[in-house]
Amino acid sequence: DRTEARRASVAVGRFKMIADARKLRQREAELIEEITDLKASKWDTEQDLKRVRKKLDDAKKTNEELLKRFADFHGQMEVQLLNVEKERVKSQNLELKISELNFALDNERHARETTEDAELRMLAHRH
Repeated sequence: DRTEARRASVAVGRFKMIADARKLRQREAELIEEITDLKASKWDTEQDLKRVRKKLDDAKKTNEELLKRFADFHGQMEVQLLNVEKERVKSQNLELKISELNFALDNERHARETTEDAELRMLAHRH
C-alpha cells in the first residue's frame, strides 16, 4: 500500500514537474518575445534619435548659414552707409567750392566794375 501511495505521489510529482516545466518554457518564450520586442523598440528609438540628431545638425547648419548671410548683409549695409556718407561729404565739398567760386567771381566782378567806373570817371573828367 505504501509503495502504491509512493508511486502515486511520484506520478503526481512528475505531473507537477512537467506542468511546471511547460509553464517555465511558456514564460521563457514570453520573455524571449519581450526581449525581441524591446530590442526592436530600442533599435527604433536609436533610429528616431539618429533622425532627430540629423534634423538638429541640419537646423544648426541652416542657422549658421543664416547668421553668416546676415553678417554679410550687415557688412554690405555698413559699406553702403560709408559710401553714402562719402558721397554726402563730396557733395558738401562741391557746394563749398561752388560757393567759393561764386564769391571769387562776385569779388572779381565788383573789382572790374569799380575799375571800369574809375576809368569812366577819369575819361569824363578829362573831357
